[in-house]
Amino acid sequence: TWDNYWHKKIGERMESGCWVKGGSMKKCLMDEVERRGIKIEERTMAVDLLTNDGKVIGAVALNTRTGELTAYHAKAVVLCTGSSSRSYIVNPGKKWFYMRDMGTNSGDGRGMVYRAGGELTMMELIRTDHMNGNVMARFWGGSAVNHKGEDFLAETYKKRWSRSYAMHEEEEKGNGPLFWDSRDMPQEGHDKWEAYTSDEKNFPDVVLTETYTQKGQDRRKGRYEFESQPIGFLGGPVFNYYGATTLPGLYAAGDEIWQDSLSGAYVFARRAGIAASKYIEGQDEWTPIDEKQLKMISDTILAPSKRENGVPPQELEEKVRGIMTKYAYISKTGGMLEQGLKNIRRIREEWEGRIKADTPHDLMRWAEVRNIMEVAEVHMESSLFRTESVPYGRHFLDRKDYPTQHPTWHRQRVVVKREGGEMKVFKRRTVEQRPPTLEEYEAVKEVKP
Repeated sequence: TWDNYWHKKIGERMESGCWVKGGSMKKCLMDEVERRGIKIEERTMAVDLLTNDGKVIGAVALNTRTGELTAYHAKAVVLCTGSSSRSYIVNPGKKWFYMRDMGTNSGDGRGMVYRAGGELTMMELIRTDHMNGNVMARFWGGSAVNHKGEDFLAETYKKRWSRSYAMHEEEEKGNGPLFWDSRDMPQEGHDKWEAYTSDEKNFPDVVLTETYTQKGQDRRKGRYEFESQPIGFLGGPVFNYYGATTLPGLYAAGDEIWQDSLSGAYVFARRAGIAASKYIEGQDEWTPIDEKQLKMISDTILAPSKRENGVPPQELEEKVRGIMTKYAYISKTGGMLEQGLKNIRRIREEWEGRIKADTPHDLMRWAEVRNIMEVAEVHMESSLFRTESVPYGRHFLDRKDYPTQHPTWHRQRVVVKREGGEMKVFKRRTVEQRPPTLEEYEAVKEVKP
């Protein structure tokens, strides 16, 4: 069973250290970028990777203010483009505001890697977190209770990353809605909580305090609803210790390898950057750009701007996210996934040729919805292929038609790859998960290409 799986195998993470604002870390990064004389392309979004001779040789990017495309010729590319938070409709009427992760993330890296022929893995595992209603914040202290007033978080589920699945499980039993009840917290606890969530350094949790104030709610006197919210997927490009993907010349960092914090992104981006530079040292000649590929990318991205009539890309996005929410939400069945795939492929065929962009911003939204569709299809195919439920705490697959884990999937993972324009889905055995020995650590400590 999934009970306490994560903590038996790995142990609870201890959070310690001093608070450092994300804004402060960004300033440090910017200072270093300027010191090194690195050029920054403002308002420019990568839309596709350039490949030739089986390797990545650059990228094509769209200026979201002018609508111009630029091809960047490179011997190596480091991909760090955010996760896929915008796959579901999690807060109707609020677009992508009040989400756990950035709602502007549309799975661009996953989409680009897939179209380029790279391997994606573990895309069937949905990622969730526990939210206070539609407010982008978690809770501390007090109790999590169902509509009967029962505290449903057993000792096993009180661990940080286990709560989301426990919440989902409670709702499946018919005991929702769920509430956060902090009425029995001592005054000292309320004071500490308020000081924490009112401090700018802890944004976006400060939104929670502001929301209560605006609604005239008092945590000391009432209980307030919260829910489990899908915020993307655990999976992404297959990569090794140094961030190298299955495509020569392409390296992944940040959210592409699920380091969804600035500190983690900095560490693994540095490792990927060093490995990419060493890879470049072995590339004496420049691989030429495939002009046919470049024209195909240009025609695809700019086509909506040349149409006189059509529908905005935002409408297509809402349809795709609606399909994901109905057919591939937290709980799934084979029949729902099959129907969802049919609907995704149908609207792709019917709508892609009708999208119209009136502004460069609309072109950006069109580029984003391409990736949202790719990620949606990959997720549903992966979920359909894996005939078991996977209980990994905050990252899981809940197949109602296969409610338990199955021995045939022990230490196996799903891999998705595009070959000849078709999606290929297959199993791959995972390596043994254990702490490395000192000798193994010393052997990989030096970054290699």
